[in-house]
Amino acid sequence: MLRQVQHCNVNCRDLTRSVGFYRDELGLTPLVRTAPAPQDGAGFGIVGPAQWDAWMMSDGRPHPVIDLLEWVQPAPTGRPHDAPDAMGMIALRLGSPAVDTPTEVTDPDGTRLVLEPADRVTLLGVDVNVADVAGATDWYRRVLGLTSTATGLSVPGDDFEIRLRPGASDRPAYERATDLGIFRMAFLVDDAADAVEAVRAAGHPCPDPVWLDMGPTIPIDGLRAAFFRDPDGTCLEFIEAPSG
Repeated sequence: MLRQVQHCNVNCRDLTRSVGFYRDELGLTPLVRTAPAPQDGAGFGIVGPAQWDAWMMSDGRPHPVIDLLEWVQPAPTGRPHDAPDAMGMIALRLGSPAVDTPTEVTDPDGTRLVLEPADRVTLLGVDVNVADVAGATDWYRRVLGLTSTATGLSVPGDDFEIRLRPGASDRPAYERATDLGIFRMAFLVDDAADAVEAVRAAGHPCPDPVWLDMGPTIPIDGLRAAFFRDPDGTCLEFIEAPSG
């Protein structure tokens, strides 16, 4: 059902500042910009119009990337989790030639990043805090079709690793699409409607796909996407691969 992890979305307060950090300090490259006009925000859970400005930050590959996004309308809200046991996506992991041992850093807004020794800059995966690791592992395998790796889960054939860790249920995952931090993880699929039906068939709720205008800076009119939550409240997304 899933092709690969397409991106992890990191909401920021100042896109120019954050692009500079991810480019100059981490070695990622701005790949594609999405800057659409205001559109219906219902798919994101936003009442009224929604508008953003974002850069896809790449390690040289078209995916996975970091969807570094500043909300224009409505404005960014909240702040990244300050507790390492908060539920949801708590840290992105990157390979980096600049470190000799695993090193935790934060971006300009306070989003956690773990740098692991590597001979080149690469996006390795994401750490996700859950209430029950065994139960969440079963859900991701059964509902989304992920497979186990030595230390986590991945889409079959994909090298981006999702590591599930025990979290504190009294520290909930981000609730609003505009909350600063690592808000959602997007999976590329062939057909968003089919992916939604597969999740529903597995007994988990999943809203219908919505059409998103991606702005004039990319060579497609837009795309279909569906946003849903895992059992612990982490926001996940299906993105339908553009035809052609």
